[in-house]
Amino acid sequence: GAVRKRRRIMETISIQQPWAWLIVSGQGGKDVENRSRWHYRHRGRVRIHASKAVDGDTSRFPLQRALIASLGISIPSDLPTGCLVGEATITGVVTESDSPWFEGPTGITLADPVAYADPIPCRGMLGIFQTA
Repeated sequence: GAVRKRRRIMETISIQQPWAWLIVSGQGGKDVENRSRWHYRHRGRVRIHASKAVDGDTSRFPLQRALIASLGISIPSDLPTGCLVGEATITGVVTESDSPWFEGPTGITLADPVAYADPIPCRGMLGIFQTA
């Protein structure tokens, strides 16, 4: 039979679309993921999971939505959900930032994003969780 390549176990965070796409695509350089709180100590490489929920509430994150418009970013209408879409490196957690993507009150700072060519179906969870 076919040999299936084993993936290594990695820490993973779930992020609603379009924010997950903005991180892994490199469009606009989204380098901060905003959270109401973040108490996890993990730093380093993580997988980015696009949750099944899509953030369609245009009243949320008005600064980021204005930035998307000002940069002329066109967000695809068929963004994948319920899957792993890429990876990034968590470099820290901040309560203040000069990044135009920071709205707070807490921001997870991210670097070196990579989008997967093909999303991998996966069930998400809150916080940090492990995927293989």
